[in-house]
Order: sequence, then C-alpha cells, then structure tokens
Amino acid sequence: MTADAYERRREQGRAYDHDYDLTKRARPEGYTDAQRDSQRQWKFDISPERFARLLALQVGRCAVCRADLAELPTQKIHIDHDHAHCPTVPTCGKCVRGIVCASCNLRLRHYEDRRPEMEAMQAYLARPPARQLSRRTVQIRAS
Repeated sequence: MTADAYERRREQGRAYDHDYDLTKRARPEGYTDAQRDSQRQWKFDISPERFARLLALQVGRCAVCRADLAELPTQKIHIDHDHAHCPTVPTCGKCVRGIVCASCNLRLRHYEDRRPEMEAMQAYLARPPARQLSRRTVQIRAS
C-alpha cells in the first residue's frame, strides 16, 4: 500500500469510526456480525475468511492465555497487531499477530510499552538476590 493510499484510507476511517460509534450508541447490544466483519476489514485489513482461518489455527482460543474465545462476549475478542509496525489504525494487515482476549490485549500493550523493564523483571524473578544469599549462607556453614 502506498503512503497516499494509506493516508486516504486513514481519512476515510476517521469518518467511518465516527459513524460506527454513533451506530454502537444507538444499538446498546453492540455491533452486528456484518458490522464487526466490516470493522475488522477496515481496521486490520483482515477478511472474515482470514479471521476464521486464524481463529481455527488458534483452536478457538486466545493466543496468549489459551482462554476459550467462544465463551467470551464478542466485545472481549481483540485482534492483536504490532504497534511498532503500525502505531495507528487502520493497519496494513501484515502486522496482525493473532486473536486475543481483552485482558491479554491490554497486557501485551503494557509489555510492549515497557519491554526493557519487563525483561529486567523476568531476570529478577529467575535469579532473585535472596536466593543467591541463601546459597552463600549454606556454603559458609558447610565450610
């Protein structure tokens, strides 16, 4: 997709999002399946067929926590994409990573925003200083 086509699509999308918000407010139960398909196509360049194939590939489960997506309301099912590649919607479609539940989508966003801190936390959890201290104490007593 060229930069001009992308910008045109974004401009159209702003009006489209506004119309969708008005539609959703008018319909408290949320979007119809056709509206959801249309929104996924516009925001993530993912067709209903590709969405179904991806969902089948994930065996109907969240790609992160493995929660059964069929048990969740449709508003709690999200398409995860790489924000470093496409920071705003609409995306190019190539940056789609998977289908996740709302909780995991939020966690992924926080993880992406704080990746160095998260990696430091993982290292800390793998080798906490107190564990090293207790090993030294045992070695000193054994000597």
